[in-house]
This record gives sequence, structure tokens and C-alpha cells, in this order.
Amino acid sequence: MTVVKDEEVKPVIEKTVGQVLGFKTYADGTLLRSKITKRIYVIVNGKLAKIANLKELAKYAGQPIIDVDQNVIDTYNEQIVLKAKVVEYAEGDFFRSKTTGKIYIMVNGKMVLIPSPEVSDKYNGRTILDVEQNVIDSYSYADGTLLRSLTTKRIYVIIDGKKVHIVSLAQLKKYAGKKIVDVTEDVLRNY
Repeated sequence: MTVVKDEEVKPVIEKTVGQVLGFKTYADGTLLRSKITKRIYVIVNGKLAKIANLKELAKYAGQPIIDVDQNVIDTYNEQIVLKAKVVEYAEGDFFRSKTTGKIYIMVNGKMVLIPSPEVSDKYNGRTILDVEQNVIDSYSYADGTLLRSLTTKRIYVIIDGKKVHIVSLAQLKKYAGKKIVDVTEDVLRNY
């Protein structure tokens, strides 16, 4: 009779380096919330963008928010912050929308569209910064903002990104307590 000793069996462990197994990619516009930090992000051009405030989140009203593990958030290697003005631009800086090609100038902390090529030609030779449209939008007046023309003294409210003339005191009373921003006609032409 032969006796065979049980040999100790050692498991073989294989390492996988540089692979992300089981990582799910999400479509642009998908909202993700970290289960740990509770921060909410949106996928923009395949990248993770932090939703900076409730106003920004409101743009996605009715859309589901997917709770994900923090490692999903960490896996996205490049993060941008929506609507956060991390870079401070100077008065008089010029910008070109990468989306529309339209040229804007910074006036009183807001981007003002330069209305025609003839006007933009007079700025020939000036440096123009190419920026994403959401950067330009972040320097625009939000819905509900009251604007008063410095020239005509007419008051407008921004609704769906467009100016609407307030024609009566009764209409203006709806906005009681809201600040009215004095602006030039150039600014009003943007709306």
C-alpha cells in the first residue's frame, strides 16, 4: 500500500495591471452621484463634470440620478467644473465660441456678443480666446434676472435666455425685492 501525503496547494494569484475590469461608461448627459460624497456629476464629452450648484442641477430636472461607487467617480481621469468661474477673465478680453464661432467681449463681468463682422474687424490683431459655449453661457444673465437699459430706462426680465419687456407696474410687482441690473444696449442685444 502506498501512502500519498497531501501536499499543500498554494493558490496562484494573477495580477492585472493597467486594466479596469467591469467599468461601465455612461452616455453624455447622464447624472451620477457618488455614494460617499453625495456630489452630483454629469457626463460631458465623455468626461465627468461636477455640478457646481442647484441652479445648474435644475437644467436636468426630471432626469434620473444614478448612485455610483466612489471608484467610478475616481476612474474618470479628467474633471471639469461646470459654471464655476475658476479662471478670472479681464475686462475687455475677447472670446470666440468653439461651437458657434461668434465673438464676445467681457464687459462688466459679462460676455457681450460683438454683433457684426464689421465691428469685430476693428478689434483685429487682439488676442481672442477660444472657449467652450458653456463658458460663455456662464457669464450670461440667468433666467429671472431683471435688466434696465441705461439708454431707454426700459426694464426687461430674462426668460428662457431671452429678454421680455416689462410693460406695466403690475408686471414689475411680480419681481418685488429683486435687484435690477443697469446694462447697455450692447448687453441687451445679446438677448
